[in-house]
Amino acid sequence: MMRDIIKNNILGNPIRIGIMLYLLPRNRALFVELQRVLEITPGNLDSHLKTLERKGYVKLKKKS
Repeated sequence: MMRDIIKNNILGNPIRIGIMLYLLPRNRALFVELQRVLEITPGNLDSHLKTLERKGYVKLKKKS
């Protein structure tokens, strides 16, 4: 199974795997929380989250 995850082009990226590992026990997180924990820029996080959403790994919700 781990071999399949590593071969997966989407989850092969360290930031995206970090997002998924952070979300696994929580099921949800705020954007700023992920940004702080992963120590990445808002644009970088946004790009990775959109990639994960397109592939069905996460669902993004905007708060107003």
